Amino acid sequence: MGLVQSDTSHSVNSRRLLRASQYVQKQWLPVNRDLLKKIQIGLDDGVYELDLSFLIDDIKLDHGLFLSCLRELSRQLKHEQGRLPDFVDPIKLMHFTGYERLKLILKNPQFGYSQHSLAEMTREQSVRIKESLISISAVEAMLRERKRDPENGYSVALLRQLGLTLVAWNYPTVYQRALGASETQTIEDGIIDQLGFSPQSLALQVLYDWGICDSIKTDVLGSSQNLGQDSPELQSLRELVHFCEVGETLARACHPEVHPPRIKPWVQAKE
Repeated sequence: MGLVQSDTSHSVNSRRLLRASQYVQKQWLPVNRDLLKKIQIGLDDGVYELDLSFLIDDIKLDHGLFLSCLRELSRQLKHEQGRLPDFVDPIKLMHFTGYERLKLILKNPQFGYSQHSLAEMTREQSVRIKESLISISAVEAMLRERKRDPENGYSVALLRQLGLTLVAWNYPTVYQRALGASETQTIEDGIIDQLGFSPQSLALQVLYDWGICDSIKTDVLGSSQNLGQDSPELQSLRELVHFCEVGETLARACHPEVHPPRIKPWVQAKE
């Protein structure tokens, strides 16, 4: 009887997560329309033709814009090829697909559509954006200091923020309640209590729907403590995830108004 109940519960949770993934992808995330317009003008003027990296750097200025590009690229390649190249880094995926495809995506009148607007964001959504920016910038800075590729750090750090960001924009009341209860439990646990799944599970389901779950490596969304060191690749990944955890801790430290003092984020980050 207990096994039947467990299987039923798992099935219900799976359906709930699938519906949530479909819902957040329909509602999506806000895009900086001014930046998108600037990029579109640059594309018309041929500003980016000789340097794809210049275009990608501008796309990276807005996380909603970057994720929208990644989503559309993934969907197109999945439709055309059945799967994506085995790239861990979404930025490498953009380089692989090339300038002309990115140009067509960015010039599409329907590109960047969302039910949400940056002009109407709540305080909690604003903090979520700031925490994402701080954590990603910290990771890039740490990687530059160690003479490692900051672009890989950007991609991994951004994807680690995806679940919380999707919840903040598409389940704003849930996110607000989770923040309000953060003195007694983590934000992630508060979201699980209300939605029945974690932000990380939601992010993985969205990536799976795009067809890039295998190429991203689900390990990057977990804890560095759960990654072994059996190979140089795993050691490098473990260090990268650890940098992301430090960046996320620093971001929480910058917003004590929504994160309880008991967490002591500055101490954690220093350690």
